[in-house]
Amino acid sequence: MSHVVAAAAAALSGALDAAPRLTPGADLRAQRRSENRAAASQLRSHLSAIGSDDAPRFPFACECGRSGCGLVWEGTWDEYDAASESEAVRAKEHA
Repeated sequence: MSHVVAAAAAALSGALDAAPRLTPGADLRAQRRSENRAAASQLRSHLSAIGSDDAPRFPFACECGRSGCGLVWEGTWDEYDAASESEAVRAKEHA
């Protein structure tokens, strides 16, 4: 898998380096929240399509809003929904 990641990074590095970055704080936090909600929705859809109701734990992106944060908050999508209502989707390292 690391070869795939390295190849993708090499292919995209020029475009990513030239792309504008989100402002740390509220803008970055909102983007991470949008991505996490999309991931939760996709997980729900996938499990529904295969007829399973066994919600797996998933590494959602930390919504701290700090630039460069690559930490995760892990939980089921139901736990994510509950935590996101109270702005609690932060990696435990930020607590």
